[in-house]
Amino acid sequence: MHVTPMTATLQTLTWGRESHGLFDYESRSTHEKKLKASGDCKLIRTENEVEIIKGEELRPEAQVLASFTQTSSGYFLAPQEPGSLWLVVKSLQNFVLSEGAIIKLGRVKYRVKELSGSDTSFPSPFEKVPPEQACKFCFCDENTENNPLISPCQCSGSMKFIHLFCLQEWLNSKKLTRNNENSICHYWKSVDCEICKRPFPVNVYYKGEPFDLFSVGTKHQPYLILEAVTPERNNHRGIHVITFINKCVAKLGRGHDSDVRISDISVSRFHATIKYLDGKFILEDNNSKFGTLVQLEESYDLSTCHDLVELQIGRTVISVMGKSNLDESLDMSIEETEDESID
Repeated sequence: MHVTPMTATLQTLTWGRESHGLFDYESRSTHEKKLKASGDCKLIRTENEVEIIKGEELRPEAQVLASFTQTSSGYFLAPQEPGSLWLVVKSLQNFVLSEGAIIKLGRVKYRVKELSGSDTSFPSPFEKVPPEQACKFCFCDENTENNPLISPCQCSGSMKFIHLFCLQEWLNSKKLTRNNENSICHYWKSVDCEICKRPFPVNVYYKGEPFDLFSVGTKHQPYLILEAVTPERNNHRGIHVITFINKCVAKLGRGHDSDVRISDISVSRFHATIKYLDGKFILEDNNSKFGTLVQLEESYDLSTCHDLVELQIGRTVISVMGKSNLDESLDMSIEETEDESID
């Protein structure tokens, strides 16, 4: 049985500067080219030239950006490097955040750790506290249901246990708070044990009951927790707890008036917003220079695309506009662009 190959019409705009996998959405210096993909093929780039190859031997100087693969369930675009496929938020009317989602502002990444009080805790293994063990903070051996002795890190011996309240008190001493009429934002630059260097979890369990380590006292309001995703060589991770009040809007950016302030040159002064609306957390881009992105799975089904969607792979942006037809062919337009260095 003959299967009609799905096709994709590509319009590529290539920007010739590179920096940290970023793309400058304000750049007007681009190289334009139109291409068409059909069935299984690859999208490659040689310097500033982008082209489609199908079954040909790859030239040594060429870089494979992505692969197009047709299956019985759809037409998929997969990046050459796993984890490098990102959805460009500004191409959508809005994007609804979910737990576990990884967002990228400029070159800074955050994982959505928790939304509105739902249980995304990471249980710590609480064993029975041996006799004569005491809290390494207050040196008291009292162990109660409301204030248990816990072991939330990898410390051992006399440093193994700490009271829940003592740990919360220590974490609160490291907290920075920003208040405005729409949100309350708490920030911890580092949430690692100072002895064993293991990061503390967001929540811990004791006898089946969850305890919130990052207590902010306003959990009756809608809130979300963002955890910084850092390179492996840097074990420290920051935590942002954003509680929404009144208009339920939080500004993210490098500016001093931002609710979530991110001190990185790739982040715009007013980069993006997170809104709480109708029970959902909505991420919106504010025409930022280097974009607001959400990491996708390893591949994206182009055959499900009915409206304009922009995808970014490294320093390449792909604008997809298409719909599936009865003959399984696919019409779409894809725009590819490239990245600029941060001077």
